[in-house]
Amino acid sequence: MRLANRMSRLGTESAFEVLGKAVALERAGRRVIHLEIGEPGFATPPRRRRRRAVASTRACEAVSAHLQSVGRMAATPERVVITPGGKPVMFLADRLLQDAGVACLPGADAA
Repeated sequence: MRLANRMSRLGTESAFEVLGKAVALERAGRRVIHLEIGEPGFATPPRRRRRRAVASTRACEAVSAHLQSVGRMAATPERVVITPGGKPVMFLADRLLQDAGVACLPGADAA
């Protein structure tokens, strides 16, 4: 499978640059609460982590069971990804695999 040319232009996440600056500030004696890469300077309470983990696991198990019950596919919960609708996934797959100006379907207009 060939990836779209735009994938070769991906750089590093700028949040890591911010992390480097925050670490430098800490070394200089400043107090920093890290929010730059989704890791605050404090732990999420264990009870909340357990509750979210259980809810996520149950949701994936429910989707897996539903897909199997309607004969769509045999997907284990570990292979289920829940997204806020189908459009974000289709958009990301399109961006990953298709170069600009190339039509998705034969005969479709290139956008």
